[in-house]
Amino acid sequence: MTELLTTSAKIEKSDAYSDEFKTSIMYALPAMQSGHNACPDAGVCANACIDTTGRMPMVKAAREYRSNLFYDNRAEFGAQLIAETQENIKRNDKKGLRTAERLNGTTDYAWEHIRFDGQSMPERFPNVQFYDYTKSVKRARQHASGTMPSNYHLTFSRSELTPDSLVTELVESGQNVAVVFDAIPETWLGLEVINGDEHDLRFLDKSGVIVGLKAKGPKAKRDTAGFVVRLVTKIVDGQIVTI
Repeated sequence: MTELLTTSAKIEKSDAYSDEFKTSIMYALPAMQSGHNACPDAGVCANACIDTTGRMPMVKAAREYRSNLFYDNRAEFGAQLIAETQENIKRNDKKGLRTAERLNGTTDYAWEHIRFDGQSMPERFPNVQFYDYTKSVKRARQHASGTMPSNYHLTFSRSELTPDSLVTELVESGQNVAVVFDAIPETWLGLEVINGDEHDLRFLDKSGVIVGLKAKGPKAKRDTAGFVVRLVTKIVDGQIVTI
């Protein structure tokens, strides 16, 4: 049976970063790849998703299995996800570790509203730390206002469609905003930037900062639509230009 919860290079980096948490992640088909919109607020990132980076293209069948099960047999999907989470908790408890799960590795499902036998995953497992990125402004504002489950941390993910004023508004409200850069700066828009590539445990980040991420994968690195904020410059004919 294909597992729903898995790991990745960044998750393994996170496990090495923290001696308190053991993390699992779920990768399914992003955007419209499954025939369903798994990322309703996506912009050009739908074409530059991390599902094209690293080993991800080699394990597409596993993402297809998870998406098909999610949409075609939600009850079986929920039973498997609950069972795997219970097994993670049992295994991690024996090692003195807390369990963390990122259920949206390549999707943007609203897990606070997805229920199995009447309970969402954060409700069913109050001692598990759930976390995700989201491009939903509504969900980000709910998280900033404290109306999300207390064990579900969200980081808003900026796209080329996000006004700078919204980034500033969210950060000043205490909501963290992930921004993809060609080179991670110390500040952007006058706001503090932290290096989000050091680990993936976003719930450990201090509040009210920009989470800087380097562009990954050939499509993202070549992006010219504004998804990647380009700060690297050079002088051409006496003019400063972005490259």
